[in-house]
Amino acid sequence: MHNNVQLASISVPVHHNPEKLHLKARGVLGLMHQHIYAMRAHSYRLKVEERRLGDKVHEGEMLISVKQAPLYVRLEILSPNKGAMVEYNAARDKRNALVTPRKWLPAFNFRRDIHGSLLRPGHYAITETSLNHIDGIIRQSEAQLRSRGIYEKSLRYWGQIQVEGRLCHKIELIDPDYHLYDYQVQKGED
Repeated sequence: MHNNVQLASISVPVHHNPEKLHLKARGVLGLMHQHIYAMRAHSYRLKVEERRLGDKVHEGEMLISVKQAPLYVRLEILSPNKGAMVEYNAARDKRNALVTPRKWLPAFNFRRDIHGSLLRPGHYAITETSLNHIDGIIRQSEAQLRSRGIYEKSLRYWGQIQVEGRLCHKIELIDPDYHLYDYQVQKGED
């Protein structure tokens, strides 16, 4: 039986029995870090829901495949522009990605800068879509909570749960001082 670490809607296989090993949140997170570091390739489905301009919600879904070395990333858009695809292959071109906007120009491909506004409408570039990047964000959060002396009370292990038919560990890492604030974007900010 393969168990999974569930974090930020990403399932990572863990080939250990948590009951037998008496794993808690720190142990499961440690195993997750090890497995992500050891991965050479992975794929996952990403669902995005982001509030923009008041109550308007932007939603999207994509299938992401990543190979670590040399870095290769393929984003297949499932919604809202089904069929569009973006491919980045560092072995071929370190600066540009191949874009196939199939929905509105089915036979047209073009290359775009991976750090340009077309491929980076949010905060991250296509090169930051791997589990290694997400793992780095989690590690940074853990380090900040440890330095403030609140790591243990910020970490909670909920046990095993079913997610899309797969057995996963549910872990929460919550900063008690984190709050959302309204912010007015200043002129010149992206």
